[in-house]
Amino acid sequence: MPSRKKQRISQSSSSSRRSLRRGSALALTPRITQRTPLPADLIYDIVAEAVGDYFADIILTPDDATSKDTILSLLHVSRICREVTLKFLYYLWGDAFINQSKRHVVLMFDFVKPCPDVDAGRPNRTLSDFRPMIRLLREWSLWAHHKPAALPNHAPVRRVAPEPEFMKMRCVRHPIFPILRIAAFFLESTKHAMRYKASGAWDLMIRDEPLFQLESVGPLREVYNAIPAHLRVPLLGRIWDKLIEQAIVWSSIRPLSETVSVMRILLFRYGGISSMMGYNWRGHVSLNQYYTRLQEELGRQLELAQKRKADADAELAAFLEVQRPEIMPMVTVEDVSSRAFTQVLRELRDFSLEGGIEINRLGRQCLAVFLSPGEEQTRFTSTMRIPT
Repeated sequence: MPSRKKQRISQSSSSSRRSLRRGSALALTPRITQRTPLPADLIYDIVAEAVGDYFADIILTPDDATSKDTILSLLHVSRICREVTLKFLYYLWGDAFINQSKRHVVLMFDFVKPCPDVDAGRPNRTLSDFRPMIRLLREWSLWAHHKPAALPNHAPVRRVAPEPEFMKMRCVRHPIFPILRIAAFFLESTKHAMRYKASGAWDLMIRDEPLFQLESVGPLREVYNAIPAHLRVPLLGRIWDKLIEQAIVWSSIRPLSETVSVMRILLFRYGGISSMMGYNWRGHVSLNQYYTRLQEELGRQLELAQKRKADADAELAAFLEVQRPEIMPMVTVEDVSSRAFTQVLRELRDFSLEGGIEINRLGRQCLAVFLSPGEEQTRFTSTMRIPT
């Protein structure tokens, strides 16, 4: 009996010693529940990048944009993250998401970086439901980036399909919020660009379409510069850079469309001559004479194309004095390719196969004037490749 009691005491003492050793080990281990707060500046930059990327993905690549509500997630991370997100939403959307009639939300993050007092005169504010507006922006972007079906040759570029109902909304027709004003210009130009590339029409009215005109970028630059300097790049940098890139590229595509339209008329007029010569309906005029006339016409079109390009470059130079991108975009065959452009190349190739090699060379030179100089022009003029 005494031995059992002694054994029980020894077991209890050994367990207590093990618990003491475990407790001392836990005391030496740093607590994982104690989180070191991130610096305020770092939170500011992280949230700015997250908000900017979220809207940039929706506007630039809607098919690849996440379906998750990043804004809602940021509003529920922490109080300081919520305050920063609300401030950035105000810079991009103004009072679109602010409900003045309810209890106020205090933005206390002005101490992180100096910026204009956006809260002056707004003592009572709360965040209203922002999801319908973002859903509208997503639908608008998907519609603008949607590639239309191949259109018949007689279909104009302008109105080829009825517009969706949301295009009749006032905030779409007359946008006043900073991000919507920039997005409206970009998406409207993108939609017309997609229609232009899908159309085979002999359309000379491309000048009247809102296709990234350089003169329209000036008012938008004021909207972009209204955002504090330290927030422009993280919030709207990707969208703005893409807009400037497309404006530079389309400064060459616009005069190219005129050259393509005139060349299609010429090639249609002189096309199929070899098959028609069997009927002698043109007064026994030889095929070589027709080819000579077409070469002369293409030579004149080459001079006109060079003049159009010089005028476009002069306008672009004035634009680049104010807004110059870090890397000048290349104007490639893929950028300028459209159904009308491809049809002209196909007709030039047909002339080359019938013996009009010089016609093919001159015609490609007329088009290559508007491509980026150097390898792109050389590769285009020296091959018979037709973009798909």
